[in-house]
Amino acid sequence: MTLILNNDEVRRLLTMDACLEILEDAYREQAAGRAMNQLRYDTEMPLPEMRNDGRYEFKTMVGILPKYGISALRMSSSVVHHPVIAGQKRVEKLPVAPGGRWVGLVQLYSTVTGEPLAIMPDGYLQRCRVAASSGIAAKYLAREDASVLGLYSSGWQARGQLEALSRVRRLKRANVYSPTAENRKKFSTEMEPVVGVPIKPVDKPEDVLTDADIVACATNARETVLRANRIEKGMHVTDVKRIEIEPAILQRADRVVIHQRLADETRIGGEG
Repeated sequence: MTLILNNDEVRRLLTMDACLEILEDAYREQAAGRAMNQLRYDTEMPLPEMRNDGRYEFKTMVGILPKYGISALRMSSSVVHHPVIAGQKRVEKLPVAPGGRWVGLVQLYSTVTGEPLAIMPDGYLQRCRVAASSGIAAKYLAREDASVLGLYSSGWQARGQLEALSRVRRLKRANVYSPTAENRKKFSTEMEPVVGVPIKPVDKPEDVLTDADIVACATNARETVLRANRIEKGMHVTDVKRIEIEPAILQRADRVVIHQRLADETRIGGEG
């Protein structure tokens, strides 16, 4: 019988520590040629009737992990637009499905029998997975004594990034910046008890980097938010989208680790 889970059930079952452990094992399996990961496939069409460059997106990704006898299909069906917020172009998925929801699913299948094993929303699951990728990168690339995180964003993905990075390094403080003061203050208030780390909301983007050893970008921006002239030697830099960081940062890095070779959605773990 196929297991049907909701986001709350997935959250109870999948802790960040578990996600870090499982994902690292999956990366090792892939590196050894014992697992497969199909690149994400995006199909998009414009919606001229919408404001702010509205469009419809249908995305799919496939992974096969024979060690566990599992294959997975992730899909999302999204209506998005590109508003300008605080002078910066953003990309926002609109919750226009019934009940004010977004649409994204993960389906699991048995590689032994071919049968469907589980279907679940991708909301919490994909945030945990994206953040764990950053956490694994920091585990092996960031300095062992790294203790201050500079975080660009106070949104959905930023919460996962903070949690994952706090698991792999003993953080003593996190600086957070996002364009809306109310959002970054709310983020600090809500996330401090979750990670047990003091969080300082800052008013200027450059203040995120004060004493920072690790810099993480998890924004919905459609343009660069982190410039190379702000990066100091020894910083570990990670992003969710390549567009978030200036290319010169990669040119200066001692090591660059690429998650997937996709034009605009590649995840980067690097050390300056």
